[in-house]
Amino acid sequence: MSQNVQAISGKANGSVPMAAEGFLFAGWYLDSACTVPVPESWVNSADHKLTPVKTGAVWQDTTYYAKFIALETNLTIQVQGADDRDAMQTFLFQIVGKPGTETADVKLTVAITGNGSVTITQVPTGEYTITELESWAWRYDSTEAVREMNLQYSETGHTVVFAHNRDQGKW
Repeated sequence: MSQNVQAISGKANGSVPMAAEGFLFAGWYLDSACTVPVPESWVNSADHKLTPVKTGAVWQDTTYYAKFIALETNLTIQVQGADDRDAMQTFLFQIVGKPGTETADVKLTVAITGNGSVTITQVPTGEYTITELESWAWRYDSTEAVREMNLQYSETGHTVVFAHNRDQGKW
């Protein structure tokens, strides 16, 4: 949205950010890289409305930038502790959204071979239970087979490590 303001006597109406579905408003900025925030006193905390204040005798031609972040993140599941003799051992993990939350409909299973990892992209933010299906890799015990995670937006994503011990030496 743009607004023309008379250089000397004009008053800015301001702007309220409107996040598209799947995005969250993260703040107002003075630069396109969204690294320099506008002064806090220019933003209404209730609705995030930006109302700039004239900083000199005349309004300057200025652009303000609204930053939005996706309500998704990446999740990496990593396996450690698989014996080199079992390089082709497969470990299965189930990711389930927590009942009663926005992620309740999310349910998927991933396979990891050996001491590998898998990254799941565009995971909706929210609460999850990540469970190793231990009966699949019966030779190994996980030190912690169930993890509860609250995945928030992160540019780098989240990593969960499952450490294993080879308990059964023979098939």
